[in-house]
Amino acid sequence: MLNLVVAGLATVTMAIVVKLRSTSDAGYVALALINIMDIGPILEMLVVAWTQLETSMGAIARMKEFMEDTPEEEQGKVNPPSDWMTEGGITISRLEASYSDIAPSTIKDIDLQIRPGQKIAICGRTGSGKSSLASAVFGLLHISSGHLKIDDVDVTQVSQELLRSKMIALPQDAYFTTGTVRENLSLRRTDTKRSDTEMLDALSRVGLLTKFETLASADGSTWQSPLDIELNPDDMLTKGQTQLFAMARAILSSGSVVLVDEATSGLDHETEATVQTLLREEFKGKTIIAIAHHLQTIVDFDLVVVLDNGKVAEMGKPSELMVTEGSLFGDLLRAAS
Repeated sequence: MLNLVVAGLATVTMAIVVKLRSTSDAGYVALALINIMDIGPILEMLVVAWTQLETSMGAIARMKEFMEDTPEEEQGKVNPPSDWMTEGGITISRLEASYSDIAPSTIKDIDLQIRPGQKIAICGRTGSGKSSLASAVFGLLHISSGHLKIDDVDVTQVSQELLRSKMIALPQDAYFTTGTVRENLSLRRTDTKRSDTEMLDALSRVGLLTKFETLASADGSTWQSPLDIELNPDDMLTKGQTQLFAMARAILSSGSVVLVDEATSGLDHETEATVQTLLREEFKGKTIIAIAHHLQTIVDFDLVVVLDNGKVAEMGKPSELMVTEGSLFGDLLRAAS
């Protein structure tokens, strides 16, 4: 459109020049044509700059609106004892929850008793409510009815920051921040500060210490320790290694409840086996809630909860459900195989 405007301007100019050719100076005409040729890029720069300004101002307006209008999470009415959540027992009774107070319930009438130290697998088809149930345990959903208690304390009655600080999460996509390996291993400010020796030991357990030692000792490197490396996961780590790094972070975190949200999804078989081994060895005695992606990895769990349309379709030991005729878990396991 700008080029058409410039072309129209040039056409009008030349028409005037031809009309007034007896009184027009050739030098001025040449200067006018050169200026017309330059005006196109200038107009383009003006439009781009104006558009960027509008976009930036719109972003600032949305941020301001978000800060002023978005309600904050409730801080909690109960101050639990300092040793709360040292056992990790979870009681869910007739729970209904949604992502907002006006949205329909995504999990409905859930009854579940998880004893301290149990390994629980949650599975089901896509959209069955697996991630929603895990989000409810983390206090991320609006609970409309029922109760969700951890060590006999209702999670809606305590500070959400306190609740999450006492839990360990292994998501499908690990979060990283700009900074060193040390800073990425100790993201949670609520955790006890770990020493460099403990961090190096955690990296060694997951098999990443050698990689960072090689980077730290590379020619021309200015890093004094593997923990001082400026971490760039996109360039330094593969998909499997990012999950192993997240596992090292989880090992260093304090908490008695471990939530694994399809942490082995998309990993190669070797890395997946390593992650599964670490889950069983490093979190022994802790309550593990795993959203299962590969059902073959949960056959040794204490309990399997199969969800369907936000409700518990069946529940029991994996070994029993596998051989039960008409079992939904058995159908999912066979389909995955």
